[in-house]
Amino acid sequence: MIDFHTHILPNIDDGSSSLDMSYAMIDSVKKQGADSIVLTPHYYFDRESISDFISSRKDALKLLLSDEAKRKQFPDLFLGAEVALFPMMSKMKDIEKLCIIGTKFMMVEMPYGKWSRASIAEVDNLYTRHGITPIIAHIERFIASQKGTDNIESLLGLDVLIQMNCGAIEKKFFNRTNHNLVKTGRIDLIGTDCHNMTTRKPNMDIGIKYITNHFGISMLNEIDKCGRDVLKNASRY
Repeated sequence: MIDFHTHILPNIDDGSSSLDMSYAMIDSVKKQGADSIVLTPHYYFDRESISDFISSRKDALKLLLSDEAKRKQFPDLFLGAEVALFPMMSKMKDIEKLCIIGTKFMMVEMPYGKWSRASIAEVDNLYTRHGITPIIAHIERFIASQKGTDNIESLLGLDVLIQMNCGAIEKKFFNRTNHNLVKTGRIDLIGTDCHNMTTRKPNMDIGIKYITNHFGISMLNEIDKCGRDVLKNASRY
């Protein structure tokens, strides 16, 4: 399987705070069944420029790969970002540089709180103006806040892929809406959204086990195939 959502890169966001922690997170994800990991540090428009972010990300990746012996044991690594949606995002110069490198897929974090029509339109504009397919990060976090609207349905109707966190698939958090999204094939990708080895540690095993037991291996295979298709032309590190 592919862990499509991680904060493993050291010292770049609120994820891993050290190189040793990053190594431990990678080892954990690998042992839980992931042969590929997408590195998706947070990008916030109001905190730094795209060029500054890319420079910081490059430095963090260089540090992560600095130990040759450990690097040889890594799963395949792919470099992307978790981009918080912002106004006029689709008109920003160099926005394509935040895609998973080598692809036209970008992980997008929707706003917290009720979405405006402009926010949904901006997601659509990424595809219609740039050919970028947004990967909507952790869809389960936004369902409650959109209650009473058709925002979720409107989003699902766009040219997007939908990612769910493995923690949301765990039985104690798994509500009927989440269940139905998986059951009806609306979840395209899964990820751990891991940030550390304590409070937000890797949990690919939870997602793999629950989907296999409740929806069958064929559903897991469909999610895996979607991920392989996304990363078909992506650069490995």
